[in-house]
Amino acid sequence: MNTGFQLFQLQEIDTAIDNANRRIKEIEISIIDEIRVKQAKDNVEASEANFLHHNTLFNSINDEIQSKKIKKTQSESSLYSGSIVNPKELQDLQKEIASLASYISRFEEELLSKLYDLEKTEKELLKAKENLHHKLSEFESQKALLLGEKNQLIHFVGNQNGKRESITMQFESTIMDTYNSLRKTKNGIAVARLQDDSCLSCGASLTASQCQQVRSQAKLLYCPSCGRILYGS
Repeated sequence: MNTGFQLFQLQEIDTAIDNANRRIKEIEISIIDEIRVKQAKDNVEASEANFLHHNTLFNSINDEIQSKKIKKTQSESSLYSGSIVNPKELQDLQKEIASLASYISRFEEELLSKLYDLEKTEKELLKAKENLHHKLSEFESQKALLLGEKNQLIHFVGNQNGKRESITMQFESTIMDTYNSLRKTKNGIAVARLQDDSCLSCGASLTASQCQQVRSQAKLLYCPSCGRILYGS
């Protein structure tokens, strides 16, 4: 058995599995935490809070105006009812009515300003909700594609694991222990190809005798520089 070549094949399978699993995790994270939808939701929440703030201000001023109007109507009713004949009381009542009229006029102008702000924030809220609906629609379309890709990757990983199992059954446990250990410590690359008498992973040159041993495939040979298993055809 060409152990070096078989281990190189196993490494390609493991690399493909790692890449597929990494992409599956990326898809799952993307589906759970879709940044554009999250931003759109945050914008809706902020717009709702702003609208409610201006709506409260508008209603507060409007309620105060209505209260003053009721008071003014009551005072005018007392003034013209004939029930009050004391000149001083009549004069005070007239001053109160004038003051209420001035107050109502001033706050009605402010109410118009608050109405403008309220309508503006309402439009912003509607726009934010429309944007959220658009982003959700986009995401649902994207989500369907991502789930389709994920299912293909899961199927691919299953097939690759089957191939991996058939290869690993041919190795002794000591060889697999060495291979797995190197993959952990060498950034996933346990087996390096010999190309132009050099290790393709680290670039270290090998002697003619070492190259002959690698190509003879009689036993595993390790790169004297990086320590990876060498494979040469």
